[in-house]
Amino acid sequence: MAVALAALLAVAAPTAPRPQRFALVIGHNDPPHEGLPRLRYGDDDAVRWAMLLRTLGARVELLATLDAESRQLYGDRAPAMRPPARGEVRAAMARLGEAVRAAHAAGARTVFYFIYAGHGDVDEGEGYVALADGRLTRRDLEEMILGASGADTNHVVVDACRSYYLVYDRGPGGTRRPWTSPYFVSGAAARFRNTGFLLASSSEAPTHEWEEFQAGVFSHEVRSGLLGSADVDGDGRISYEEIAAFVRVANRPIRNAKYRPDFLARPPQDGDGVFMDLADAAGGAVEIGKRPSARYLLEDQLGVRWADLHPGGGIGVTLRLPVAPWSPDHFFFRQAGSEQEYRVPAGERGSLADRTPVPAATTVRGAAHEAFAQLFAEPFDGSALRPPAVDAEVDAAAPPPRHLATLITLAAGGVALAASAALTIGGLVERRHGLDAATSGEERAAVNDRLHTLALWRNATAIAGAALAGAGVGLHWHDRARARVTVLPTPGGAVAAIRF
Repeated sequence: MAVALAALLAVAAPTAPRPQRFALVIGHNDPPHEGLPRLRYGDDDAVRWAMLLRTLGARVELLATLDAESRQLYGDRAPAMRPPARGEVRAAMARLGEAVRAAHAAGARTVFYFIYAGHGDVDEGEGYVALADGRLTRRDLEEMILGASGADTNHVVVDACRSYYLVYDRGPGGTRRPWTSPYFVSGAAARFRNTGFLLASSSEAPTHEWEEFQAGVFSHEVRSGLLGSADVDGDGRISYEEIAAFVRVANRPIRNAKYRPDFLARPPQDGDGVFMDLADAAGGAVEIGKRPSARYLLEDQLGVRWADLHPGGGIGVTLRLPVAPWSPDHFFFRQAGSEQEYRVPAGERGSLADRTPVPAATTVRGAAHEAFAQLFAEPFDGSALRPPAVDAEVDAAAPPPRHLATLITLAAGGVALAASAALTIGGLVERRHGLDAATSGEERAAVNDRLHTLALWRNATAIAGAALAGAGVGLHWHDRARARVTVLPTPGGAVAAIRF
C-alpha cells in the first residue's frame, strides 16, 4: 500500500521545468599578429560546437567565416553564421540576453555557454583571443559576454593558446595568480561565481589541431565526451569531474609533453557541478553496451569525425547522434583499425546489439601522426574519477623533477656563501689579533701571508656561492614559467594541480 501511494505521489508531483540553454560560439582561423600560423580548423570546430549544442537543446549564435576547405565540405548546407567581429559579438549577446530574460519571465532556469576556438595570446598580462577585426580581451569576456548573459549558470570553453590569461590575470612581478586568487572571489568578479571554465591550455602551452580529427584536439575530446562517452555513471549528465577525467585519460598515453594537450577545468563555485545535461538531446542515440575495451569512433556520411572513445570493459555507453544541417542519412560506428563498421541511421534510437556490422566503406584519412595516434589509447571507466595522489601522467621512467636540482643548487650556493662569511670573519680576527701580537717583521709577514690566503678563499667562495645561488634562482623561475597545469578530478569536483 505504501509503495503504491509513493508511486502515485511521484506521478502526481509536478516535474521541475527543464532549463533553457543558450550559447555563443566563435571560431576564427587567422592569427592576431605576425609570427603565428594560420589555423585550419577553428571554423570547423565552431560549426561542430554549434551543431552539438543545438542537438542538446541550446539556442546558438554562431560567429565564424568558413575557409575554402570547409565551404567545399559543407557546401550550401553549412549552418547560418555571422562574421567573428566585435560588433557581431555585441549584437549576438543582445539577442541572447533578451532571450534569457524572456525565459526567466516564463519561470525557466537558464544556462549559457561561451565557446571559442582559435588563436589566443597575452599582452601586458591581459589575455585575449583573436577576432576578425581585433581582439576579445579578458575585460571584454567579463563585460560583453558574462556580464551580459544574465543566465543563472555560465560555462566558458576556450580552445586557444594561452587561454589561461583570458580568465586569470598575472600577479605581482608577472607571475600567474593561483586558483584561490582574490581576483575570483572578491571585487567585481564576484558575480562570476556562477561560471565554470574549461580552458585548453594553461599559460604558455600551445593548443593542437590534428588532420585526422579535422578539428582542434581539445575541442574534439570535449565534444566526444559530451555526446555521452564521458557519462561514466550513466545518469545522463556530464559533470566537470567526468569531462575532466575523460580528457585527461584520453591524453595520458602521449609520452611526449610537447604534444600532450594541457587543460584547466573549474566548475562554477555556485552550482551542482554539471556541465551538460543530455536529457534534451534532439537527435537519435545508439546504445553501445558493454563491449571489449577498445578504441571506437563515430563519423557521419560526410566523413565528419564526431567522437572518439575508449570505454572500459565494465561500462556501457549511449552516444547521442548530432543533428546537422547537411542531414546525414546515417552514421558510421567502428572500432579503430577495424575493417568492419556499424551503420546507424540518423535519428534512430537503438542498440548496436540489434545491428550487424558490414565491411567498412571508408579508409583512414590524413597523416598518421605518431603522437596523436596515441590519443584514447587507454580505456575510460569509473577508476578515472579516483586518480592517485601523484599526477598519473608522470612517466615512471622520466628523469627526477627539475626542482630537486634547483634545491641542490640553492643549497650549495648557501653553503659557499656561508663559508665566505666565515672566512671574512676569520680574516678580521686574524688582522686584529695577529698583527697586534706580532713582535717582528717576520711575524708580521707571516700574518699578512695568512690574510692574503684567507682573502683568496673568501673571494673564491663568495663568487661560487653567488653563481650557484643565481643559477638556483634562475632554475626556479624557469621551472615556474614552464610549469604545466593538469586537471585532477576529485569527488567534490575538478580542481587544478600545478606540477613543477
